[in-house]
Amino acid sequence: MLTLPALWSGLGRAVLFGAFQIPVMIGLALTLALLLDSAVVRRPGVFRLAYFLPFAIPGMVAALLWTYIYSPRLSPINQVLEPLGGGIDVFSPQLILGSMANMTTWTFAGYNMLIFLAALQAIPRELYKPPGSMGRPSGGSSPR
Repeated sequence: MLTLPALWSGLGRAVLFGAFQIPVMIGLALTLALLLDSAVVRRPGVFRLAYFLPFAIPGMVAALLWTYIYSPRLSPINQVLEPLGGGIDVFSPQLILGSMANMTTWTFAGYNMLIFLAALQAIPRELYKPPGSMGRPSGGSSPR
């Protein structure tokens, strides 16, 4: 069984999928969590819901949605690209791995964002210090 080329080809594709998809998803989730934890975003609850919603959608509904988006004849992506001189077939052997990584990232980035956001919000605010205040005496004057 270990000498089957299909086994090693499949394992290689799984490693390639993980090597590409996991860092992208974690980086996106961390970026979203940092953005929501900052004071920049108004109504963070709406954004939390919007980012988490893909995880809450049942798998069959998500599969139908992605089939529509990725279908060569029905795709809104191809409807935009065709007048510009081309379309894209994301089901082709060259692009299918990236298409699957995109679907997985869309599904789980919001879930991971909530985990990062909960961890960020668990840090007590009094531990945050203004830049340059580390190591100074509590009196506020800087030594000369």
